[in-house]
Amino acid sequence: MNCRAFTIHDMVRRNAQLHRDQTAFVCGGRQVTHVQVSEKAAQLAAGLRALGVEAGDRIALLCDSRLDAVLVL
Repeated sequence: MNCRAFTIHDMVRRNAQLHRDQTAFVCGGRQVTHVQVSEKAAQLAAGLRALGVEAGDRIALLCDSRLDAVLVL
């Protein structure tokens, strides 16, 4: 895979495979593993698709939780 084809999705999926239950992020008292990041991202993507969001569409995020912002990415 060349660098231009490597996406954030690829990185999240690879980290979930290699580092399954290791902590990926900590914010305040909340922490998530690499597998949880991958699962939460997949759930969010499915929810957006169910709402009609398609590749190339733009969305906005308004939240004060830095961890949630990372999961949206």
